Amino acid sequence: MSIKISIVKNFSSAHFLIGHEKCGRIHGHNWKVKVIVEGELEEHGWVIDFTVLKKVVDELLNRYDHKMLLPNSISYNENSITGNLNFIANSKKYSFPKEDCVIVPIANVTCENLSILIYNELKEILKNFTNICGLEVIVNERDEQGASFSG
Repeated sequence: MSIKISIVKNFSSAHFLIGHEKCGRIHGHNWKVKVIVEGELEEHGWVIDFTVLKKVVDELLNRYDHKMLLPNSISYNENSITGNLNFIANSKKYSFPKEDCVIVPIANVTCENLSILIYNELKEILKNFTNICGLEVIVNERDEQGASFSG
């Protein structure tokens, strides 16, 4: 018998979209991430302990919380004196403290790409739970809009 369970976690970050007129400007979101795990009940009667799943997801999302999310499709130069990351995006020059940034391994920081990224990261973390057979990650930038990826 396959059962689905879910948790919802939030994180806040800033980003911009490459190639978009309005969203190409720096802005932020209080992202809502819903993780749905599907699997067989294990000996304790659960798919995965909620406490374990929450901890795993919290640790993953904490990497992105209160950071400037930057795509890996841009060339960055680090200023050795200031420690800032300098780059050009959407025909604008930027400089941010490196410790405030996370260069994410996606070409553009969209809900769609974040859902795939978080899915892949969670899939790797959860691979040792042999009873888990499905995973879905939903990333909403607002309550009424987001994207999901499942496998």
